[in-house]
Amino acid sequence: QLLRLKDLELVVVSPFRRATETALVAFNHLVQAPAGTAGASFLGHSNCGERRHENVADLRRTLLEIKEEFPNIDWSGITEETDELWSATASESWRKCSDRAYDFLLWLRSRPEKEVAVATHSAWLFALTNTVTENKDPALSEWFQTGEMRSVTLEFIEGEGKGDL
Repeated sequence: QLLRLKDLELVVVSPFRRATETALVAFNHLVQAPAGTAGASFLGHSNCGERRHENVADLRRTLLEIKEEFPNIDWSGITEETDELWSATASESWRKCSDRAYDFLLWLRSRPEKEVAVATHSAWLFALTNTVTENKDPALSEWFQTGEMRSVTLEFIEGEGKGDL
């Protein structure tokens, strides 16, 4: 499966440093693609950010700081300068995290790319794979380890309601 990584068209990253750095290390061959060869686009997306807790480690840095540290990533889809989801007094509910994961998949479904990597966080992935998607393999719904990669094929099935996945 590692051979398919060269076919990636898009790498979507959480705006948190730890996920962004993981993406840049894991897909360095695509960031550093020689001129005239196919590299992947790197795009930041706020809806795949970590589930927020009261811990300051779950507070996204300002957009200005993120853009300065990671100038090779397209952050144009994130417009809020500060992290509006973080609270010093309350954790983000699992429901809100699941809603963000659902909205992310609706966005992803509208994209033209077919080979996509998402560099994000275990809690967000746990919400995605246990509340948003239906998985044929139960192992896909287990907790992700740090730096773990799993290959999945998403099938979007249109239902009666708008936005069904």
